[in-house]
Amino acid sequence: MIELANATQPPQQSHWQRPGGFCWWYAEAGDDAGNGIVLIWAFGLPFLPGHASAVRRGEGPLPTDRPSLNVVVYRAGQPVFYVLREVSEATWDGEGRWRFDDTQIESVQENGKLALRVALDVPVVGEAQPLTGSLVLAGRVAQTAGHALGFGASPHQWTPQMGPSFASAAVQCGDFRWRLAGRGYHDRNASPLPLHDLHIQTWLWARAALPDRDRIVYALWPKDGAPVQVHGLDVHADGRVAIASELELEAEGATTTRFGMPTWRQLTVRCAGAAWLDLRLARRVDDGPFYLRYLPDATTPDGAVAAASAEIIVPDRIDLNRHRPFVRMRVSGPGPRASAWLPLFEGAAQTRVRRLWRRWLLGRTATFGAHTL
Repeated sequence: MIELANATQPPQQSHWQRPGGFCWWYAEAGDDAGNGIVLIWAFGLPFLPGHASAVRRGEGPLPTDRPSLNVVVYRAGQPVFYVLREVSEATWDGEGRWRFDDTQIESVQENGKLALRVALDVPVVGEAQPLTGSLVLAGRVAQTAGHALGFGASPHQWTPQMGPSFASAAVQCGDFRWRLAGRGYHDRNASPLPLHDLHIQTWLWARAALPDRDRIVYALWPKDGAPVQVHGLDVHADGRVAIASELELEAEGATTTRFGMPTWRQLTVRCAGAAWLDLRLARRVDDGPFYLRYLPDATTPDGAVAAASAEIIVPDRIDLNRHRPFVRMRVSGPGPRASAWLPLFEGAAQTRVRRLWRRWLLGRTATFGAHTL
């Protein structure tokens, strides 16, 4: 269901240049106080409204027809800024340089080291000025070549890009100001097949930042009802990758969210019967109909955890008709007219209600920054 790819090589563009395929790059930075930033730049992001349903009908666009940029900022464990924008123009040189409208991203590998540099410039509905700022990650390239996760052959390639990395970030938008120095993480996912065709019923990914390594676990429940498959690895500070064997998952407190998503109170991963990673899913920071994100309380026997994150996805729930209007409320950019509720979700949390009232008072033809809605 997932293969581990070589971090020194870019994804093969032919793998995702077909309807339903995708490639997304993911970077996050955080600290032990719950402050953090997540950046996702993508071609064919599966979560965009109308995308998966079009693929299921055999009418899906190419991934390159739907580029997008997602930025989320957290303060003390709470999301305080959000934007998911489909961009008008996106370019990638096939190696390490991207441009998503006015946002520029560069990834440079040299002598076993990797540096990721991002210069953000993202319009925000209701704001006269865009979200601007920078994100920088620096670490050793993950030595993934020659390793296999043991999930079996799959067109879906997942690649942690670097080991534990130093990260710094600073962003601003209107009165909103935020900065961070902490730990960074960077990976990518690419597939020629849509996420809902990869035979995954439920997807769990989690990462814990230990002092000298990143500990990552994937737990995948197959669609055929077979037992959960659990695999994990450590990416050390020098880039060395160690695959964990004989992993087992214990899940406690199973429940469903208000949207019907499966989740748990506590997840315990054991390696050959011994404790390996414990996750208490207490802080849910994204609560959607097909996607959940947590900033969990994580513990390991190998050291204190500086930052942790976890995601739960149910691919077959992505882009269902009953959920699509709610998803549209959170996505801006070209395509169908923006939802009247978009200002309530996009931008800084403390000014969302003000922007929503402004939109309603001025009407749907009001101009907000660079957008006429």
